[in-house]
This record gives sequence, structure tokens and C-alpha cells, in this order.
Amino acid sequence: MEEDDLYWDCFTFLVLDKISREIRGSLNKEIAHYGITSAHAMYLIALKMHDNQTLMSLSKFLDVDPSNTFRMLKALKAHGYISDDRRNASRKFHVFLTEEGRQATEEIQAIMDRQMESHMRGLSEEDISRFKSILVRYFANIQDETEEKEYNQPFYCYAQ
Repeated sequence: MEEDDLYWDCFTFLVLDKISREIRGSLNKEIAHYGITSAHAMYLIALKMHDNQTLMSLSKFLDVDPSNTFRMLKALKAHGYISDDRRNASRKFHVFLTEEGRQATEEIQAIMDRQMESHMRGLSEEDISRFKSILVRYFANIQDETEEKEYNQPFYCYAQ
């Protein structure tokens, strides 16, 4: 086995993790004035894509544990970015973006778009398209090798 192959076979997950941490850290710095992190931003964007979701449907879409979703929604509601139609102590309720949440989501998406353009600088449209296709295939291979999720139509099903 060549040294380059050994490196990539052993450290690919570290490279991907480092890329993820750098992207999240960069976004966190730019959206700090909203009082939220990149983790919260994903919920806002998911609600923009599919507003008026239940806690469970949002959890399934983002492929996260419902207890995490509950904590994130609580924080987003405290900031005025979301509201819900909860009646009394009902466990089933729908969550939706407020006008303030819609505005923040638009601004955060613009920041994310600008950052992605910066991260992809020097790559042609063809390279970017091929990169996305490779990531989707790579992820599908991993999903094939791990236990099947109970969720239908999570966010990564839309990545093509």
C-alpha cells in the first residue's frame, strides 16, 4: 500500500471532521449576533424548507434525536425566531417561523452562500458539481454499510 493511500484510508474521517468543524466555526462567528449557533441555524433552514412541522417530523427530517430538537426549538422560541400552536401541555404541536425568524433565516442563508462561495473558490462549476456528487455517493455508501435509519426523507435525501 502506498503512503498516500494509507494516509487517506486512515485519516479521511479526520479530514472530513476538520472541514466540518471549520465550516461550523466560521458560521458561528458570523451569526453570533443572532444569539444562535450553526446548529440552531439548521433548524431555521429546515423550517424555511418545510414550515409548520411537528417536533417529530423536524427531528426526522434533520435525522436528530427529538430531545435535541426540543432543546433547539426552546432556544429559537426564546429568541423569537419560531412559534408553535401548542395548546396547554399538548405533546403534539406544530412549529413555524415567525417573521423575525424568516428574516434571520434569509440573512443567515446569505452568509452561508457567501461562505460556500469562498470555500469553493478556484473550483469550476463542473468540479463543484462532481464534488457534491461524490459526497452524496460517499454518504450513500456509508449509509448502506450502517444500520438503517427509521426516518423517511431526511435532509440528505435531497442532496443530489
